[in-house]
Amino acid sequence: MLLRESISTVILMLGGGATSITNVTGEGALTILVNKMSLREYKTHSN
Repeated sequence: MLLRESISTVILMLGGGATSITNVTGEGALTILVNKMSLREYKTHSN
């Protein structure tokens, strides 16, 4: 329970937005983090 709350808090701090509130499980958190990192890398390489 505490771990789940910590994960969702971290996502909110990273700017996950509404998606982070619905995906409070560890798997959802990991997916959002990976998506964010992939998007950043894609933007970096495309410039």
